[in-house]
Amino acid sequence: MYNQNSNKFIIACICAFIGLCVSATIYTYRDSRNSRIQCFDGVKIGVLNSLRLKTEATCFNAHDEISKKIMEVINDSNEITEKIRIEADSIKKNKTLSQKEKTYRLTNLELRWDKLSKQKKNEMKNLQHLETKLTNYIQNKIIKIIGDIAKMYKIDIVLNKETKDTIFIFYHKKSMDITDSVIDKLNQVIPTVNLKELEND
Repeated sequence: MYNQNSNKFIIACICAFIGLCVSATIYTYRDSRNSRIQCFDGVKIGVLNSLRLKTEATCFNAHDEISKKIMEVINDSNEITEKIRIEADSIKKNKTLSQKEKTYRLTNLELRWDKLSKQKKNEMKNLQHLETKLTNYIQNKIIKIIGDIAKMYKIDIVLNKETKDTIFIFYHKKSMDITDSVIDKLNQVIPTVNLKELEND
């Protein structure tokens, strides 16, 4: 009986000792993690909603203007192709024309289509180049404005709130959101973009 009680007491002591060791380890780990977090207490973080920026900053309307021109070029190309196809079919079905005349007209028609096709391709290429220039132009303005506002409010880091490309922010204080300030400033600096001037720049 005594041996059994003694064994139970020894096992209980061992369990208690192990429990204390585990608790101490967990506390040390949590304390070390907390100390790492505390290192960032002095960092001031700002948040920017990029989706609101794109919809509310008026300079982005220039992208819609370019998209409209791109669609016009695509529609023109489709219309030209269809007209030339119809004209080619008409030449082929014309029984009053000799084979030599048909070949001559079809060759000229093909040359005309080739010339117009190249013209439309160049227009599309120029519009795509203009789109890239516009993106870089607006982006450089935004980066400068964000930097200026961050310095003004003494913000150390600005995070993008609404994007699939970077981290998600699940919560932030309203006072951390600098989107309104960025939109207001961007609308002051470039309310509109003159695409002709940008194209010639």
